[in-house]
Amino acid sequence: MKFIFFVGLILVTILLSGCATQSTGFYVSVNDPTQSIELGNDGMYVLHLDRSYTGHYHISDNKVYLAYPMGYTVIMTIDGKNLIYSDDDVWVKA
Repeated sequence: MKFIFFVGLILVTILLSGCATQSTGFYVSVNDPTQSIELGNDGMYVLHLDRSYTGHYHISDNKVYLAYPMGYTVIMTIDGKNLIYSDDDVWVKA
């Protein structure tokens, strides 16, 4: 019985980690191709706007939560291979 529980726990961990890694990668803003964001496998992001910002992020359901160093969180929605910040702010996976 312990073996089955252990195997189940490993399978759940693999499945959940697979969801997060699908969204990691490099994204470019459709509105301004000079703006980009990279979501690393280590839970860190690099956001290039007028300057570069770094911080931690996490994924829950279909949302990416970017923790800004200034103390607030930006939420982006995962839509296929895109990230959507607002209706007119789409970031495509490069």
